[in-house]
Parts: sequence; structure tokens; C-alpha cells
Amino acid sequence: MSISSEASGLGADNQLLSVSKIIYSPVVDESGSVPYIILTFTDEKPLADQIELAEILSEHTKELADANQRLRNSNAELEQFAYIASHDLQEPLRKINMFAGLLGNALENPNERIQKYLANIGVSVQRMTNLIQDVLSYSQLSRKQEVFRTTDLNEIFRETLADFDLIVDEKNAKVVSANLPVIDAIPLQMVQLFHNLISNALKYQKPDVAPRIDISWFALTEDRRVELGLPQLEKGYCGLVFADNGIGFSEEYEQKIFNIFQRLHGKGQYEGTGIGLAMCKKIAENHHGLIYARGKEGEGASFTVVLPFDRP
Repeated sequence: MSISSEASGLGADNQLLSVSKIIYSPVVDESGSVPYIILTFTDEKPLADQIELAEILSEHTKELADANQRLRNSNAELEQFAYIASHDLQEPLRKINMFAGLLGNALENPNERIQKYLANIGVSVQRMTNLIQDVLSYSQLSRKQEVFRTTDLNEIFRETLADFDLIVDEKNAKVVSANLPVIDAIPLQMVQLFHNLISNALKYQKPDVAPRIDISWFALTEDRRVELGLPQLEKGYCGLVFADNGIGFSEEYEQKIFNIFQRLHGKGQYEGTGIGLAMCKKIAENHHGLIYARGKEGEGASFTVVLPFDRP
């Protein structure tokens, strides 16, 4: 039988040692007596070194806590700035638009060039208004007050699709969805997620080809979870796939397209602010999930959003 314990003592150079474990192994002879005991010392380290290491670790832990607090404060200030700036910037834009309209009405028979200038003012004002509203929406995604609820993604799909009735009819588009799961989520953010991904697919259509969007889902396998670096959860994850037959994109942009203000095409080709996919990424992260994209130029694209079934 062996007995173990912890102790400290002096080493050969009279330096105080911390021995994390001592194993006492009695040696029993044929008569049942114990003539001697074998002592095994393990993990022998200078106690002074351990104390110094603990102090360094404590100092780094405090520095990390301070850095995290500064980051939280910085994020809160940035969110507040974006919110206030977005509100304050909209007022002068409204006035620019109003005065441009008044100028157009005051001019008698404005020539074609003046009409073009006034129209350009209106287009620029609208583009800036959209950008401000998207920045405001993006900043609000960082707020923690929103509550997770049991959310039927089929209802989210139907609610979102209703907003696209006119454009679906105009483009003769087809949007098809499988029977989607019920998950714990923030309903409003799920609407934003579906809205941005469907809008993106409708926008980047091939010329003279009716858009088609297929929404499906799958249960994430354990191997895939490990591959994606997601923590293990009791009920696991689902993957929502938004696939389209649009213009697609080069594989080199599979990560870049989720950066805020990232645009793959000029403003003259396709409308947009470059914030929609960044919002989708933020929403996925808010739900302890992730999003990734696959695409080829001229062959369409697919966006996969991986979300937990239950809130972690």
C-alpha cells in the first residue's frame, strides 16, 4: 500500500523547495515487518519560483481584466457615438433634399442639365440616408437588452418574405423554403438576418435570369462542429443555408464580404451600403454561432448560418 501527501523542504543548496507530491511505499519482508520505506518525490520546484510565477499570473490576470473593461467601455462609447451621429446626420440630409426640391420647383423650365443635377442630389441623399440607417442598425446589434425567445423560423421566413412581395413579382423571382426548425433566438434579429440574405440574393441576379432562392437547413454533425471550432452544446447546432442562382463571387472574397463597408461591385452596378452581410455576421455571433459563404463567379452563391438550437 502507498500513501501520498504534499510537503516542502530544503534542497541540496539549502533552497526552499515545494514538493507537490510525496509517495510513501512501505517495503514488507517475509515476516510481515517493514524494514524500510521508499519515499518518492515528484514535481520538485523551488517555492520561491512558484510564488514569483503566481505573482506574475495575478498581475497578467489583472491586466487582462483591465483591458477587457477598457474594451467594453470603448465599445459602449462607439455604439453611443454611432447612434447619436446617425440621428444627427439625418436632419441636414432631410434639409438638403427639401431645399433641392424647392429649388427645382422655383426654376421655370429647368434645362436637362439642371434636372440631372437635381436628380443626382436626390439619389445621393437617399444613398446617404440608407447608409446612416444601416450604421444605426449595426450599432444597435451590440445591445444586450434583447431577449432570446423560442422562435419558429418558418414564421420568420413568412414575415420577411411579405416585405419582398413587389420586388419578387417584378423580378419573377422564386423563393422556396424547407420546413425550418424552432430555435432559441432574438426574433427581431432573425428577421434582419433573413431580410439581408434574401435581399442580397435578389439584388445580385444574373441579367435576364429570374432569381431563385432556396432556403434549407441541416443538423450540424459533431465532426463539423469541431472543424468549425464551436463549443459543444447539449442540443447542438443547426445550419441554415441560403442558396441562389445569381452572379456569385470569386472564392478569394469568401471571408472579405463580411467586412463592414465591403463592396465587390461599384455603386453604379448594384445598390447597397456594404453593411448587410456584416450585420448578418454580427447577428450570428450574438447567437453564439457563425456564418460562412461559398460561391463561384457566374454560378451563384450560398450562405450558411450556424446557430445553436438552445441558447448556451
